[in-house]
Amino acid sequence: MGKENKTRKNNSKRRSIFLFFMEMLLIFLVFDVISQFFAYEAFTSITNFKYGSEAIVEGLMVLAVLVVLLLSKNGYVFNKPKMKFRESVLLGAPLLILSVIFLIASVLSLDTFKVPNFINLVLYTIFIGMFEEFLCRGWIQNEFIERFGNNRKNVIASIILSSFIFGGMHFSNVAFQSVFATYVQVLLATTAGILFGAIYYKSKNIWSVVFLHAFYDFSLFIGEMNLIKDCTSINNYTLQTGLFSILINTLLGAIFIVTALKILSKTSINNLLEEKEELSSAEIKKDKSNVKFCKNIIIVLVVIFIACLFIPIEGSDEICYKYVEKKIANYEVHYQNRNVYDLNYVRRNDLPAGCNDIDNVNCILSSQQFDFKVYVNDESHLAIKNEITNQEAIIDIDFRDYTVIDNSDSFIIFISGREVGKVYYKKINKDSLDSSNNYLKDMTKGYREYDVPRIYNIGYLTLDNDNYKYPFIVSDSGEAFLIDQNDKLFVVTK
Repeated sequence: MGKENKTRKNNSKRRSIFLFFMEMLLIFLVFDVISQFFAYEAFTSITNFKYGSEAIVEGLMVLAVLVVLLLSKNGYVFNKPKMKFRESVLLGAPLLILSVIFLIASVLSLDTFKVPNFINLVLYTIFIGMFEEFLCRGWIQNEFIERFGNNRKNVIASIILSSFIFGGMHFSNVAFQSVFATYVQVLLATTAGILFGAIYYKSKNIWSVVFLHAFYDFSLFIGEMNLIKDCTSINNYTLQTGLFSILINTLLGAIFIVTALKILSKTSINNLLEEKEELSSAEIKKDKSNVKFCKNIIIVLVVIFIACLFIPIEGSDEICYKYVEKKIANYEVHYQNRNVYDLNYVRRNDLPAGCNDIDNVNCILSSQQFDFKVYVNDESHLAIKNEITNQEAIIDIDFRDYTVIDNSDSFIIFISGREVGKVYYKKINKDSLDSSNNYLKDMTKGYREYDVPRIYNIGYLTLDNDNYKYPFIVSDSGEAFLIDQNDKLFVVTK
């Protein structure tokens, strides 16, 4: 009777695998939303060095997941390895080889070496590896296996499901990159998660997957370690660049999957299973043949992948942003953050011909009044309205924030775009103001576009003994930018 109850209980647990998967997915999404909130709001500009705030956020998430592991009684993750660190890392040899290749290419692209950025990057990638591996492998994967049984079929299902959660977290990156790039990243992260899951299950050495994960990320990030704004691919993807991207990432994903299959072979993990499978000599022979086949496939895929890296692809060039520095000792920053900005100006016209004295009754001093308004209209579009003629024109920019700067001879409309790292700028000469509808439409066009790092705020800065108000940008990581009177963008240094 006791055995029957136990079987019924196990079947009940296994029937709820979908519900448990949804619970794990929800918890993971909560973690992801919290991390995004802290990254953007709580630790903005916490350091002037690159990756500083990101490292702090990931470090806090590591602490959070450690609490979860302890509360869920999964502390054994850290003290019951089945393999030594070196042996465990070598299970992911293909990933290790590719990481070394990426690392060499990235290091060769460095112009300078900035120690603070390097330290922040090391911490950042280590914390990424710790947080995501502790959560996805140490907790979620182990929970799946403990709940749904430790036979080979359920182990593989648990690894795949936890990897889907791991891949899903990368959907949040759509806020910073294209939808296509995000989908590719999600699929690649899912396949990498399957490999990490296989390595962890066989070795039970959480630190090996933390190292492999951190080293892989480090090898990719270090090439952009000293850039204020990371390199990006050109926005106009061609069919050739799109297909090449799919090919490269498919090869990489295939290497991860085949390596995982090799690790999860029947004879390899049978001694780790609680529900051991009886393998005949024919099955063992076939399994060894499959492992050998996987090894050969991995070698072929790695060679093809490396060869593809040397294929010249038209239109695949990256844009790497370099900014001219402008040293400023003292300046004051102003943020306006209004809902409506008025562009009021009274232009006094020249005196009529032959008039030199404005007090002469025959010489009438004429003037023109202009009154424009920049605001968000009822349709949530950024608009300019002529308050005198009551005409309105829409600024066709997907905006996040905007400000208007009033200088002695001009108005500057300054817009922070919703697309990450985009600002738009238009200088309107006061002496050129006109009340016609065509001029109003012209005020909504011809905006200069600038690429900067992810923006925290926009405003203007003022200098001592200088009445000009310079458009100003501060990035999430604390870099300051200004646009000078000649419409040139500079990064501000002291």
